[in-house]
Amino acid sequence: MKRYTSALAPVLRARQAREGTARSALQRANHASAAAERVAAQAFAHYKEVTSAPNPSFLVAQEQGELSALAVKESRDALFAKQGEAQKALEDYVDAAKAVSAVERLEERRREEHALAAQREEAALVDEVVAARYARMRRSERKREPSE
Repeated sequence: MKRYTSALAPVLRARQAREGTARSALQRANHASAAAERVAAQAFAHYKEVTSAPNPSFLVAQEQGELSALAVKESRDALFAKQGEAQKALEDYVDAAKAVSAVERLEERRREEHALAAQREEAALVDEVVAARYARMRRSERKREPSE
């Protein structure tokens, strides 16, 4: 019986490597998004603190509030950008995983076809052995029969 060899093995390894790279990129993007979310939350908390604190100087309070609001806006913009990057990384990972899955399904189908061919080959060999044994048995029976 022939040993199964796959022509798709190099393709599968390449796609699995791409999937691993995409998974790493997704993890980095998720970490960056989480960090941006923490920064945005801190900026908003600081804004709330600054705007609620009583300050005797109106101009100072107004300036602090504007700076805090600007920090909140910038941190939210950064958060949305990081979330967009994380979404793109997720899409890339899903695409890579689908590509790996497709090759794996093809590989499995080819393995099944190979196993079926091997079973057919084995069955044909068994049939041949049985037929040869039967023929030998018939010949030996003919030799043992008394000649008339």
